[in-house]
Amino acid sequence: MPNTSNFGIIGTTIISIIVRCQKLINKVPEGINKQLDEIVKTNDFPIKKLQALTEEIFETGDLVVTIYGELGQVISVSTSILGYKAYKIKYLVEKPLKIQEENFPGNYLKKLISKDLLKDVIKIAPEIGNMSIEKQHELLSSAIVNLWGNGLKEVVLQNEPEGYESFFISLCSQMNLEKNFPKK
Repeated sequence: MPNTSNFGIIGTTIISIIVRCQKLINKVPEGINKQLDEIVKTNDFPIKKLQALTEEIFETGDLVVTIYGELGQVISVSTSILGYKAYKIKYLVEKPLKIQEENFPGNYLKKLISKDLLKDVIKIAPEIGNMSIEKQHELLSSAIVNLWGNGLKEVVLQNEPEGYESFFISLCSQMNLEKNFPKK
């Protein structure tokens, strides 16, 4: 997932500094400065960025992609004394430095599959529903890692949301479950 959002963050920060300075001197010049002031008043971008840091947007068990394009699963969520959330993920694909787990803020992760959707896949598959939870997770993780190596990574990194649906179709096809999903 290329990190192009930094341009937005840098631009928003610069504009916010300019507007804040104008507020401090109690003077907002006409023209572009006045327009910037109005933009800052109505811009919810900073609020959304803060929400990604302070609201619990991922749950233990969710499959996520890091800002660096790595596939992982959330294994725990912690909250700092200031209210910031940190998500500990276990990498599902081996990293070059042999790091198996790492902590990330919410804005460094993107949800791929919620744990609830994984549970739904298990419910409609009688052949895996009778397995132990560990075996179910092992089977699903194996299928997901296989799909990740066969093109899913590129779909996700290119931010193509419609690719997620084809991901689930592929996952269910690997598990012979496609008959359980309605065709569009």
